[in-house]
Amino acid sequence: MHEAPEALIERLIVRDQSLWLGSDAPPLGWLDSVDFIEQHASDLMQWASSLVTDRKIERILLIGIGGSSLSAEVLYSVFGRQQGFPELTVVDTTSPEILNQLEINGRTLFIISSKSGTTIETMALYSWLHEKAKILEGPPNERFMAITDPGTQLAKTASTEEFLHLAVNPEDIVGRYSALSYFALVPAALLGIDLVRLGRQLRKKWSNYRSGQSPDLVKLIEVMSACSTSGYGMLGLDLPSPLNSLFAWIEQLVAESTGKQGKGILPVDPDRVGERTVSSRNYRVVSIDVQAYPDSSDEEHQIPGQAIITMQDEYDLGGIFMLWMAATAIVSSLLNVNAFDQPDVEASKKKTRRIVEHNQPQLMMVENHDFRDSTIRFDTQTPDVIRNMIGNFCKKAEQDSYLAILAFLPREVQVEESLEKLADAFKSQFSAVTIGFGPRYLHSTG
Repeated sequence: MHEAPEALIERLIVRDQSLWLGSDAPPLGWLDSVDFIEQHASDLMQWASSLVTDRKIERILLIGIGGSSLSAEVLYSVFGRQQGFPELTVVDTTSPEILNQLEINGRTLFIISSKSGTTIETMALYSWLHEKAKILEGPPNERFMAITDPGTQLAKTASTEEFLHLAVNPEDIVGRYSALSYFALVPAALLGIDLVRLGRQLRKKWSNYRSGQSPDLVKLIEVMSACSTSGYGMLGLDLPSPLNSLFAWIEQLVAESTGKQGKGILPVDPDRVGERTVSSRNYRVVSIDVQAYPDSSDEEHQIPGQAIITMQDEYDLGGIFMLWMAATAIVSSLLNVNAFDQPDVEASKKKTRRIVEHNQPQLMMVENHDFRDSTIRFDTQTPDVIRNMIGNFCKKAEQDSYLAILAFLPREVQVEESLEKLADAFKSQFSAVTIGFGPRYLHSTG
């Protein structure tokens, strides 16, 4: 590290655009999060409480993928259902099994959340749910609200269709840095979370990070940069069980911000790391110790160079969001990558749109025998074929390769447990194993 972390933090605070190569006007609206929450918290809470009471809302379906829903999911998972307020279900899947299990009735509120306002899965789910809502009593559009950027197609739809509410988010915030914007605050208010207290503790935390009174930001920058000295590294996230949902949010933030140009930091679960990786100079661990949770620090995963981040209680989550966003933005600059673009994600979307526009869909019946194309062979009757195919695949892996299991399956407990067993089986053959559910991983880690 050629520049001290304290100097880099100061450059971030004054919005020094030269931190990130190729970014003439980096979207740094998230640095205003402290003031933004304090400005809107009280009004949001009053509005949400009245809405929930007047309409007797018992369930919220948040339709959004990646940065449009992950932070709200973290807040609900950590705080739990508050007395007198609804429960939350995040819908970030196209799995028919999951969609058919959704409970939709006259006390359900739908939030359509999309920064771009054109997210394919989100807007398809909106159309499907809008039809579902037509069978309920009252105008269907009065059950919908939207969170999006100014001038998007979703914003226009919400206005034209007279949605119950439209929250227009500041446009100078990219999706993965939106954890303290309307994308999280509107659902949080409707869930009964005390945003005033969240904002108060956020201001205290951010002030301590900036002044150096809390060493957590400096420690996190040092550990993240240490594991990526060669341009690529792995960061183990050792989280207490009440904060398990935070993993997916950190994973997107770090991987999508740093992972480009052949560089990057891969967040991993320490339990899915191979033995050789643990002692590697390209591996570090970050733990979060919550004072309100007994025994939240896990000694099992402690290694030299580990950083331990402290939280007082769940209302320090705002500070934790800010901590990780600041550290990730700074470490991206040390890697000489732009923290705020996502060229591979955009390229994938463009290629998909081209394929859809220029190719007519065709139905293909797969009979009960070998299926082949130019690259794969699959036998529906002989498991040995699958076993051999996977074995050959593993043999071709380079020594420091990691394995990503990308499952387009229902995100249910039984499925997750099966994938965990699969990850354990592969752990010894790879540097690490990660698990992602489609289509949501396409909008986060990519």
